[in-house]
Amino acid sequence: MTHWLIAEPAGCSNEPVWKIYSEQAILDEYWTYWERQGKAYNKAHNLDPNEGITTARCIDDWTVIHWAVRATPEHLIKIISAPYR
Repeated sequence: MTHWLIAEPAGCSNEPVWKIYSEQAILDEYWTYWERQGKAYNKAHNLDPNEGITTARCIDDWTVIHWAVRATPEHLIKIISAPYR
């Protein structure tokens, strides 16, 4: 299973909070909303309601919205070794 790494702001601080999500966690959090929006779009454009509604596309959209990168050892090492400001 692929895991995804995102950064979010930490309140009033300039330091990011790093989070790692599994694909299942993304679907658990985002699927219902994403599926509902996709079906509404399809209906508005006279398309089959289920056209393009797949878990893979849901995860793709989530990664774009959150600027996510794969949580590979290389990405994690860059974060850990980054200088503290």
